[in-house]
Amino acid sequence: MVASTEPRQRSPQFPVLATKLLAPPARSDTISRPSLDQRLTDGLVGRLIVISAPPGFGKTTAVVNWYRSVSDRGMLGWVSLDAGDNDLARFLTYLIHGFKVLGPDVGNDALVMLENMQRVDWHVPVTILLNDLEHCAEQVVLVLDDYHEIVEPEIHDAVAYLVEHLPATVHIIITARADPPLSLPLLRARRELTEIGVDQLRFTQEEAAAFLNDIMGLDLTAEQVEELERRTEGWIAGLLLAALSVDEVNDAGDLIASFGGAHHFVFDYLAEEVLNRQTPELQRFLLDTSVLDQLSAELCDAVTGGDNGRETLTRLEEVNLFVVRLDQRRNWYRYHHLFGEFLSSRFRREEPEAWRACHLRAADAYAGQNLWHQAIEHALIAEDFERAVNYVVETGMRTVKVGRLATLRRWFSQLPESIIENRIDLGILRLWTLLMERSFAEVTRQLERIEAHADGLTSRQQSDLSAIRVSLAVLTGNINAAVERGEEALPIIPADDVFSRSMVIVHLGTAYRMRGDLEKAVDLLTQGVKLSQDVGNAPAWLVASSQRAIAWMTLGDLRLAHDSFREALEYEAKLGLTSLGFAIASHLGLAEILREWNRLDESDEIITAALDVLDRLDDREQFGTKLYGLIILMRLRFAQGRLVEALEIAEKSMQQASGARLTGWEFERADACRIRIALALGREDECVRWAEEAPPAASPLHFTREIAYQTLARIDIARGRFDEAIDLIERAKELARSESLRRRIIELDVLAALALAGAGDREKAQQPLGEALHLGEPDGYCRVFADEGADLAPLLQDLKRNRPSGAGWSLAYLDRIIEATVEASAEDRPAAEEKAPASPLAEPLTSREIEVLELLAEGLSNQEIADRLFVSVGTVKRHTHNIYGKLDVNSRTQAIVRGQELQILY
Repeated sequence: MVASTEPRQRSPQFPVLATKLLAPPARSDTISRPSLDQRLTDGLVGRLIVISAPPGFGKTTAVVNWYRSVSDRGMLGWVSLDAGDNDLARFLTYLIHGFKVLGPDVGNDALVMLENMQRVDWHVPVTILLNDLEHCAEQVVLVLDDYHEIVEPEIHDAVAYLVEHLPATVHIIITARADPPLSLPLLRARRELTEIGVDQLRFTQEEAAAFLNDIMGLDLTAEQVEELERRTEGWIAGLLLAALSVDEVNDAGDLIASFGGAHHFVFDYLAEEVLNRQTPELQRFLLDTSVLDQLSAELCDAVTGGDNGRETLTRLEEVNLFVVRLDQRRNWYRYHHLFGEFLSSRFRREEPEAWRACHLRAADAYAGQNLWHQAIEHALIAEDFERAVNYVVETGMRTVKVGRLATLRRWFSQLPESIIENRIDLGILRLWTLLMERSFAEVTRQLERIEAHADGLTSRQQSDLSAIRVSLAVLTGNINAAVERGEEALPIIPADDVFSRSMVIVHLGTAYRMRGDLEKAVDLLTQGVKLSQDVGNAPAWLVASSQRAIAWMTLGDLRLAHDSFREALEYEAKLGLTSLGFAIASHLGLAEILREWNRLDESDEIITAALDVLDRLDDREQFGTKLYGLIILMRLRFAQGRLVEALEIAEKSMQQASGARLTGWEFERADACRIRIALALGREDECVRWAEEAPPAASPLHFTREIAYQTLARIDIARGRFDEAIDLIERAKELARSESLRRRIIELDVLAALALAGAGDREKAQQPLGEALHLGEPDGYCRVFADEGADLAPLLQDLKRNRPSGAGWSLAYLDRIIEATVEASAEDRPAAEEKAPASPLAEPLTSREIEVLELLAEGLSNQEIADRLFVSVGTVKRHTHNIYGKLDVNSRTQAIVRGQELQILY
């Protein structure tokens, strides 16, 4: 087995400290603990080993010593965690590097993705990493040491997901002061968790004796060992500190007899005793360097102002004075956590100005190495806010561009508001942070404050603010403003300001798509695709690509859109991003196209998986996308004949949408889809109320209401108001033609055919239906016809029997549509439909048509039938007309006789 080695780094946004990835070397001055080693070895049958105990119980030492005994069984990766790792991107970077013991290329794609993300979604790098691990044959154990330092819930979610999906060859060991907030009960129930706590870590009396006498060189009696072990309760740090104290006194018995109290008080007492017995020079070194999380000779010299850092660190290691070596070369060390905390606490309490000066020297030392994050932390601790601000400005934009929100949020929370407001550059950094967090009201307020000082803005700051304005307008649904501001911003943004320029182009293209200017949208989004590809920004490429494909789909170019969606999905699969939120629009769009092509099973598989992903994401950020996905699912269930289920989905989504941040037209579009399903189920009164309450379809029509116009026309047809329906359809077609929306024109031509047939002119209805077929065949449109079911079926048969010479559509295409024209499944039909026997008719009667025929047979008038069914007289006339056509009769009497012959009536 190969020991942990220094991994290759892929130029992340912040330098990776290699010593955090190295396991502490095994020490020769520790006792053998075979039972503990065996428990760790047995834990490799599961996914996770948790070693949880208060500080000083030897958690890290236990892992290091155990690994020495099983080093031939696999690789060991290591990540030493600290409070600074609560930034999600920073944590994921170190996590990925921890697995590089398997090879220098492991996790490289995940790191590239992490570096390019504008806003961190942990699913992205973790999924890619898991794909890499799946292909590694080597056994590997990754240790996450001091996991109690992690408090960010999002990081816990990422670790839980990682553990849940680990390959069989990979295991995680977590050391922490308390049980980590993961799914431990579930793992425990599955026998995939090994837990090691205080009871397993504390020294037994025999181990305490071996440690105190054999390792520490004391000459204690069995009774003295027993007493010390009893007083410390096997606490290893307590035994170590006690041993150091015993070594300095003449009467071990007296010291042991007085040894007691809670262990943290014992530690404070013994630490004081140890510190006070060092030379003044060494005490000064210990206190000054206590401000550092990790110690190197260079950093120690920078903080102390001396030149003996290396010599002193070596001496501390030799005398075992609470210093832990982090690498084999003796370049990096750290203090035992509790000892370091004690030193720093005492230093700050007794010498506050010196303590502050040491933090500032540490900040300058880190800044000199371009380690800005560490420099900022030290400056903030020392409350030198001007220095901290300068460091934040130096690295802040890089942090913004990769979406490190947790880090930015922490910095801004610690800086005084007065300082932030006096620095425009800092205010802009905060604006980007607030925008990514979707704190739109605060973005607006801060924008107004900064714009009040417009005279003092640099050209670069002005371009940043312009990009923010465009992004804000799109994200809040102010589409016209987004277009106006985007067009104003593009000429003033420097070409080398890639981030701001790409943000404007992609959001401006999205705004044009949402406004209906699709040709312009396609042009801008094509630029966005290229720009994102040039800079290697995969998330931005996927967003721009999916938005462009949606624009193509709206224009009616299904095949072009399909190929673009497929390209995006192949790219996602290559990088392991197939189930991630930021690119989910490609999945939704592909599902919609497959539904339109009547490939319903494929569409179902894709949309179900996509909605599963969206369910795991924050509704505040993803509900607009999720609502679009639910609309596609409604349409799919409609096409499958599962009308009741489709309506349940629609009603549930509308309840959720009522409290979401959506534009008015998004809400109306979804509600219009719901009403269409209700209409198909015969809930006409509800649909009529919806139509009466909807905003009027006054001229000029607006593109955002096109779905509503279609639904209003359907309701007019159902009510027998055919002239009104035809008028609205023609006006909507004029709008669709002006925007070159072939898809909408096809849908409206189909509705026009239904309206004309309903008005009694089936011959005239063939013209718009033929035009729809002509427009639809090149891109394979199917469900736009088939979803009309039995209402359209007679007209399709008419066209098949009387295909005009020179028709722009083929009989093969028409046959595919007729084959796909099916009714709702039996489970969703009203009870009357269940009585319908198998029919020799070319197009069977619908459930509602059977009800109308039965009432005709009872001798009821049209008004009486309308009253019985709670529908309009016009609807009864439309159903009667369809019944006559399907039965090939011309009167009520003939229809009743024909119904009896076919055993529809009894």
